[in-house]
Amino acid sequence: MGLRNYQTLLKFILLISPVFISYSIQARTIEKITIEQTGLALEDERDKLLASTCKKFNPSLNQIKFYFQKAYPIPGKLMAHDRYTPCYATGNIIYSDGFKAKWVLYSAGTAWLEWLDGGEIYLLYKKNKWLDPTAGMYDDDGQEY
Repeated sequence: MGLRNYQTLLKFILLISPVFISYSIQARTIEKITIEQTGLALEDERDKLLASTCKKFNPSLNQIKFYFQKAYPIPGKLMAHDRYTPCYATGNIIYSDGFKAKWVLYSAGTAWLEWLDGGEIYLLYKKNKWLDPTAGMYDDDGQEY
């Protein structure tokens, strides 16, 4: 291969490589998200004060969709200990790549996804606009991650 052919080939590769790179790093999107219930409490149902407090956790569909677009994976310990709250909502999600999951979203900004094909993941996003009835009670307040 002559120098001229090599330069032409190199220009062609440099020209088309951004197309392949941008295609391969595109994030998946949410195809559909549904809410089953909001304002739920994990603790004993006989605790009327807790139940009435958690009833205030009613994130909108747009807030939940925004959350799942921004949330990132975390260890389960963070959800169960540092960011624990008894207030939660439930629903389902379908991503554009076809993966489906049931979700449990806690008012503290943590979530648990159970993939319908098996497996689970814990998520966190702290900058949410919903009313968190237990705000200010977390072990990690002020920490960044």
